[in-house]
Amino acid sequence: MHRATRHFFKSPRFFFQSELASLKETETADRSEWEREFREKVDREWEARRVESLARARAEAEEEAREKERRREQQAKEEREAAKREAEEKVQRVRAKYESDSRELESESSSLRARLTSARERCAQLEEEAVVARATVKQKEVEAEEMRKARRRRRKNS
Repeated sequence: MHRATRHFFKSPRFFFQSELASLKETETADRSEWEREFREKVDREWEARRVESLARARAEAEEEAREKERRREQQAKEEREAAKREAEEKVQRVRAKYESDSRELESESSSLRARLTSARERCAQLEEEAVVARATVKQKEVEAEEMRKARRRRRKNS
């Protein structure tokens, strides 16, 4: 190598430039490494937040669904109870109507039985009167016949 060149490499200026270039390379490499690591860290944090946010959204949606299901179940329970009450009320109304109709029919039946008994008694009384009337008519016919015979005998005798 030429003497001037050797001297150039030994000069402090070249040494610092070379050191500066080396430091710049190192700084650039370190900066690139730090930026890469920082991006990875930010990406990991962002991904963790995204996953956490999705999990929270899922949990909220599930809770909302459970709440809707509880409301539907409560509504269905209330509707079943209302239907049960309506059915019981209808049964009570029908039962009351049945009992009222039954009492009314029993009353009518008692009234008809009383009328039937009265009619039978009246019929028996009329039959007795008819028998007595027939007997009286028969007796009167016999008496009338006897009177006719007696009259004929008197006419024959007179």
